[in-house]
Amino acid sequence: VPASMLLDQKAGSRALRVTRASTCGAWKPERSGDWLTLIAPAEITGSAVLKTVFDANDGSAPREAVVKIGDADFKIT
Repeated sequence: VPASMLLDQKAGSRALRVTRASTCGAWKPERSGDWLTLIAPAEITGSAVLKTVFDANDGSAPREAVVKIGDADFKIT
């Protein structure tokens, strides 16, 4: 399972499929980066598909955000 996602500079959206056993307990997706929006239930038990919506990167500098999934981090650049 990849631990990161690389985006181009255009705005868009992508699905992020998360597979977790329901015995792992409930989790709440969290994110850093004001250019990234997560569309997901407030609290999830087990597996889910999160929709990531991202703004265009108008600058020349790379950007990075982290989506926290339970106790794991997923990097988006």
